[in-house]
Amino acid sequence: MRRLALVCLSLCARAAFAQVSHPAMDARGYLTLDGASTLEHAELSFGLGSLDWGHGVPGADDLVSATLVAALGLHVLHVPLELVASLPIAISNSGDNQSSQGLGDAGVHLKVHLAQVGRVGFGAIASVYFPTASAPELGATGVTPELDGIVDVAAGRWRFAINGGVRRISLAMDDAPVVQVPAGVAGAVAVVPQKL
Repeated sequence: MRRLALVCLSLCARAAFAQVSHPAMDARGYLTLDGASTLEHAELSFGLGSLDWGHGVPGADDLVSATLVAALGLHVLHVPLELVASLPIAISNSGDNQSSQGLGDAGVHLKVHLAQVGRVGFGAIASVYFPTASAPELGATGVTPELDGIVDVAAGRWRFAINGGVRRISLAMDDAPVVQVPAGVAGAVAVVPQKL
């Protein structure tokens, strides 16, 4: 029996390098963006998150990264939560025949489904990334906190999401921590009806 197939269109204003681009936390997301709903209580989700590629990124000419993600759905006091761990794996090339490969910054995330108003869902994600990168161009130089808001809507066979937030990050090429405002928009269509 055919399962749900999604055709995802991601228009992301997120930078395409390992320090700031992150995949969806679970199967409820849109490759590089999250959906507002969480996993059911005690439901697990494991995966290799979206593949990111950047050219001309700070600290490297080219960077390719994929992220391992593990999520656990929890309902605490009837509040739907999701606890997530992430770890990027990256390869970079600095152009002068020097390349590095290794791990990026490990992340711990807590996602909450705030409300469902008709077809519109609201959620939030609090994240902390730890400086575990094996090379300076693969991660930040300090702990990186991030807070994101999520709005998604179902319209027939289509789903749309908007993610936006704020992050404080310290990169090797910066003198002081900088505040970034990641944002993105995504859409998906169910190829098989009534499976969305």
